[in-house]
Amino acid sequence: MKAWIVLSDGHSGHDEGLLNPDSLDANDNPLYLSAVQESIWDTVIQAKDFLDTNYKRADKWLIHLAELVQGNMHKDSLLTAKMWLQFQWAKDTLRPILGMKGMKGARFLQGTSWHEYSDGSGSKTITDSLAKEFPKLNFKSMNQSRILADDLLFAWTHHGKSSSKLPFHEGNAARNTAKNNYWEALSYGERCPDISFSAHTHKPDKGTYDKLTKDGEFFTTTHVITAPLCGPGAYSRKVANPSSYWVGCNVVLSDDIGIKVVPFYKRLYDYHLEEI
Repeated sequence: MKAWIVLSDGHSGHDEGLLNPDSLDANDNPLYLSAVQESIWDTVIQAKDFLDTNYKRADKWLIHLAELVQGNMHKDSLLTAKMWLQFQWAKDTLRPILGMKGMKGARFLQGTSWHEYSDGSGSKTITDSLAKEFPKLNFKSMNQSRILADDLLFAWTHHGKSSSKLPFHEGNAARNTAKNNYWEALSYGERCPDISFSAHTHKPDKGTYDKLTKDGEFFTTTHVITAPLCGPGAYSRKVANPSSYWVGCNVVLSDDIGIKVVPFYKRLYDYHLEEI
């Protein structure tokens, strides 16, 4: 069995970005984590502990769908403008996962240019640094990733379709992406992924498309839109659901029988109810 822990959009350096409580500031003093940051970190640890407890013997892989650091864009949301410190904080968030028993390696995707310093320098630098720290693990950095494991095809990317802000439209974006993946693969004579993942949005989604083939069998493909590991800032409030915001990650289990996605999500409310 293989277990994939899928993270995205940690944005370490954002004032609500992913932080390890053990991280230090530029003067080696402990950091203060907001309630949102504590909640997000707790979600990551829940996913890690779930794997440690239930799947100790599984081959484990970290898939990061990009944007580990905030970069220098959206300055109104910066916790620090020190780029070296953002890199250090991002690596601090990954060490507990990379140290798990059975960990085989990690794939780091590249995301939006201002979080990647235009040419993917963010993910590439972190990949190279962690590869030296964990020499027994297999690390790669890339724009997109496709992995064939147990005759299952996984497709990983950062950018993709955004899920709807309207609850009664939930599921449409992910299912339509899965459907598009099938017909696009068919038109190019390629194999369609059994499951695909994207991120860069502020509301998780999951949809499946079934197609009855000419052989009288169903082909099934699934698409998962992954939530961020960063609380809302001014920009994300503009593009996300105006009243709620989802954060979290996924654990994906796969073997020669099939695939199971286990979500670890929390809903953050971007308002307080007043009684006057």
